[in-house]
Amino acid sequence: IEPELQFEVVKLVYYPYYFFSFTMDVKRFLLPSSEKVACTIDSISGTGSLIESPPQFQNINVPPEEIIPHQISILKARELSQSFLYRAISLKMKMLSISELTAEEEQIFYRPYWLAREKKNMDVPDFVIDAVSGKYHPLS
Repeated sequence: IEPELQFEVVKLVYYPYYFFSFTMDVKRFLLPSSEKVACTIDSISGTGSLIESPPQFQNINVPPEEIIPHQISILKARELSQSFLYRAISLKMKMLSISELTAEEEQIFYRPYWLAREKKNMDVPDFVIDAVSGKYHPLS
């Protein structure tokens, strides 16, 4: 990031998300079809994200202090996911008619992130590193 600075990993944390998959009946140019759609909902902010394929979940033991507690219930997240999908589908997929979404799968999962900081400033982490993809995100 900055060649003259030295960074270090502070700790690993597990951030909570909800995964939802649905089947929907749609009409495209008068041809009805059934399609699967899926999204994740950030269980702290409620932000939704479309996903193309379901995540590959693994069960592992994690120390409780590394888990960030979720702030949104699964019931609220389900509402958010349906609202998000209706909006995203109508804008991005340009479908003519969307019927009810039929729930297929839902669960909470935790994505690992490394908190990192510049060694001279030990007070606050500067960025997070996605421990799955390796991408980093500034915190300021």
